[in-house]
Amino acid sequence: MQRQIVLGLTLGLLVLAATPASAETPCTPEGPQALRVRFLEASISGVVFVVDGPRCRYLRFGSPFGTDQSVISLTDPDAVPTEYVRLATLGLALARRTERVLLVGLGGGTFTNLVRRVRPGAEIDAVELDPVVVEAATRFFGVEPSPRHRIHVADAADFLAKTERRFDLVFLDTYDGEGMPAHLATEAYFTSAVRRLRPGGVVVANFGVGEPMDYVALARRLRAAAGDALCISGREEANLVVLAGAADTLRRRDVATGAAQLDAEGRLPFRLGDLAGRLRDCL
Repeated sequence: MQRQIVLGLTLGLLVLAATPASAETPCTPEGPQALRVRFLEASISGVVFVVDGPRCRYLRFGSPFGTDQSVISLTDPDAVPTEYVRLATLGLALARRTERVLLVGLGGGTFTNLVRRVRPGAEIDAVELDPVVVEAATRFFGVEPSPRHRIHVADAADFLAKTERRFDLVFLDTYDGEGMPAHLATEAYFTSAVRRLRPGGVVVANFGVGEPMDYVALARRLRAAAGDALCISGREEANLVVLAGAADTLRRRDVATGAAQLDAEGRLPFRLGDLAGRLRDCL
């Protein structure tokens, strides 16, 4: 019955009156607005919504007013409205190479699309458990699968256990604003991610501050699995981004050098060097 209702609603577009979103979100404040529902479909994530505001498009679960899973600008396709995605880009500055990238948790594909712009020759693999999320990403967020941009519909732990590929950057992004699956928060899982790194590679993880699982404990587990870690806290969003790798890889001067190089290339719509200075040792 739920699926029939959802399918019926997708035959038309809904316009819903929305309260103003938090001023901490880069796409807002936009004042009282109408959210235009472009897509909704029942899935293992609940109901997946794609909604448009006056300037931005949002991927949300459970409600058109739910937590933002991905955000893109409708007027500036190169913008990166989501703060933690900008912070995660420090992984591109820190990794010794950026030829092979793995994203765990596709969402709207904001990070993979950013990598494609910054490193157009990179091979990208994305793992997403929910096929409806993949559909939303490809139809509404500019995600374009190709031989060099592969999307795997699979459980992240199973994928990491079975794949033989190795990567220069692994981005763990399974926090959905409410928490993350317990089996994707263990030291064993983090160890499996670290083992997929090539020499000089980096694991980047997005954790929510204040989520049911202690984000400090999560950062410590990842650091224990990798050897060392640096952390950066969000100012606009309640997120902690952790960069983990071997001790000889996580040198702050290397982050600063890599960030300056990326800024000089001019492919980022923000200054990465300004973010590099905020990195600190994890607790």
